[in-house]
Amino acid sequence: MRYINVSKIKEGMLLGQDIFDTNGFLLLRRGQPLHRTYIDRLHKIGINGLYIEDELTDDIKITPVVKPETRMNAVKNIRTMYLKAASNWGETDNVVDEAVAAVQHIADEIFFCAKPIYDIYEFKTEKDYRYYHTINMTTIAMIIGTGLNMKKQELRMLGICAAFCDIGLNNYDQELLESSNSLSEEEINAIKNHPVTGFSMLSEKRGIHARIRQGVLHHHERWNGTGYPGHLKGDQISLFARIIAIADVYDALISNRPYRPAVMPYEAFEYIMANGGILFDPDIVKVFTRKVAAFPVGTKIMLSNGNKGYVKFNYSDCALRPVVKVFDRKEMKIIDLKNDPGALNLTIQSAAE
Repeated sequence: MRYINVSKIKEGMLLGQDIFDTNGFLLLRRGQPLHRTYIDRLHKIGINGLYIEDELTDDIKITPVVKPETRMNAVKNIRTMYLKAASNWGETDNVVDEAVAAVQHIADEIFFCAKPIYDIYEFKTEKDYRYYHTINMTTIAMIIGTGLNMKKQELRMLGICAAFCDIGLNNYDQELLESSNSLSEEEINAIKNHPVTGFSMLSEKRGIHARIRQGVLHHHERWNGTGYPGHLKGDQISLFARIIAIADVYDALISNRPYRPAVMPYEAFEYIMANGGILFDPDIVKVFTRKVAAFPVGTKIMLSNGNKGYVKFNYSDCALRPVVKVFDRKEMKIIDLKNDPGALNLTIQSAAE
């Protein structure tokens, strides 16, 4: 199985993953040949790319930490909660409880996974970016949490905090948030108040732990004090918020937005690394580099010797040196960049088109 950009999809390719809408309904089933009507539909809903199956990469297996049905149930419940919160937050207790339960289910799957690492491309659409992004960054945050040896209950709280951190954005014009135009200083300052709004909204709900509310309030603070709303520095920022800051920025960078295209995962990975000790907690960045793959499984890559191939397996303790399947003089070869003595001089130069 391999990942391709949506612009590279051709008729007849076999779909390598189930495609769901935000209500959890199956749109396309894994193994279906992609006909022109399907391809046009995928373009229309604004996906970045998808996995396809072929003989070349049939030995490359994608194993998500969170089951697709668990993830899509969470997307559906988060969407329902956010939409109802926008009209009447005071009467959302039931949908809040359902969203919490959906996030806890993700937390439990991550907690009981032997070696959780985020090394796949998650399906998302531009139209429903907010809901997919919420669950993606929630998943990434909790995977980082396992690297900090969090117990199950703390991991659940971290996930709920991540899933609720942008609830305060409901008070703002959604077209404004998705606009490709430059915002005025007044509009930017208003949006920067959403952590305070979210904190206040969650304070109205029973059963929302103080650490969750604090994480929501702090999630846009930055290690060097340049964040908002309180310009907090270093350990003044809550642990949950320091984790979520990294997960939030990483998933946003690898997503298409109205004002810029997505970057490749390895580019977002390098951005996070470069800002350790500046924007982000350097110790958590170190955990991030073990728990999030620079080159997800199925990525087409080019090695420093010019050979091209695909990532087959990622090591959680060596994110930049995975096992790869490459073309070498018209034959396929498996190279373990971490453990093969003959490969120590090779590096992944880039993700190839």
